Amino acid sequence: MSAALVDRAGPHETVPGDASRFGIFLPTYVWEGDGQERVDGLLDFAREVERLGFDSLFVTDHLVAAKHFYEVSWLDPLTTLTFVAAVTRRASTRGSATSSSTP
Repeated sequence: MSAALVDRAGPHETVPGDASRFGIFLPTYVWEGDGQERVDGLLDFAREVERLGFDSLFVTDHLVAAKHFYEVSWLDPLTTLTFVAAVTRRASTRGSATSSSTP
């Protein structure tokens, strides 16, 4: 896809004949002591990602949140997607799940 086509189409329009779609994972981790600034930052991030033209926003559900695997906690994915959907217009929201196991 040429830069001229992208410039002409703008960041939110599909370039004719281009079926490419791009999504991004949202940072849904929280550190102990995080407060409203973490939520505000996540929502600002989602707005900016959409403004840049990404088509979808993903969050990961960590089914096993074992302290020995992670030094952070994770936001609930459905609640996070609800908040993100409330501040975006075009980008779709999606979830994924991971599971950690030890042999």
